[in-house]
Order: sequence, then structure tokens, then C-alpha cells
Amino acid sequence: MQIFYKNKRGFIALLSVIVISAVLLGLMAGANTAGFFSRFAELDGEYKQGSYALAEACANIALLALAQNYSYAPSGQQVMLDSSSCYIDSIEATATTGAGETVRIKTHAVYKNTFTNLEVLAQVQNPSVTQSTFGAPITITSWQEVQ
Repeated sequence: MQIFYKNKRGFIALLSVIVISAVLLGLMAGANTAGFFSRFAELDGEYKQGSYALAEACANIALLALAQNYSYAPSGQQVMLDSSSCYIDSIEATATTGAGETVRIKTHAVYKNTFTNLEVLAQVQNPSVTQSTFGAPITITSWQEVQ
């Protein structure tokens, strides 16, 4: 009978080692997978920064064009920036006074399948009016990402 008990204790020890090894292997695989996916989350963040910078560049180009030409009104204009591009979707007047107008500038950019849509509200001074209530030629009142 003693031999029977020795074999049973060895079986329990062997089974315990197998179960503990399987649990540890599962934990290590889970930790490894989390690191793998966090790499892609970080990469998506980098791509989002790139698309946001491109959309901002288009908004700045539109503001510069408005400063140079008060009646500038593109529709779906593509702007090439090195090997990337962004789009000035529209510039529309939301309110007009004798001294100028408030405009809504919409831009968007796509960088490696990551999208950014910007909407900028600005007050633009009419250059033909000598005295303005706006103060600066262009005053940005809102700058936000929209869906």
C-alpha cells in the first residue's frame, strides 16, 4: 500500500506543475499581447497628430489667403504639402457687417487612414473700411475639431 500512496503524491505534484505552468504561460501571453496592441494604439496616436497638423496647415493657409484677398472663397480646394495633402472644404460668411464679416472655415485631412475635420470661426476685417471695430485684420474666435 505504501507504493500506491507514493505514486499518488507524485501524480498530484506533476499535475500541479502542469497547471501552474499553463497559468503562467497564459499570463505571459496576455501581457505580451497587451504590449503588442499598445504599440498599435501609440501608432494610431502618431497618425492622428499627423492628420491634425495637416488640417491645421490648411486652416492657416485659408486664413492667410483671406488676409491677402478679402473675397477668397474656395470650395473643396486641395492643398499639397510635400507628399501629403489637406483640403479647404469651404469658407462661408456667417455674419456680415459694414466693417467685415465672421467666417466659418472648414478643413479636413487624411494621414494614413486617420481623419481630422477642423472648423475655424474668425472675424475678417473688410480692407476697404478704414476704421474697424474688429481691431486686427483677422481675429480667430474659435478653433475646434468636429466630427
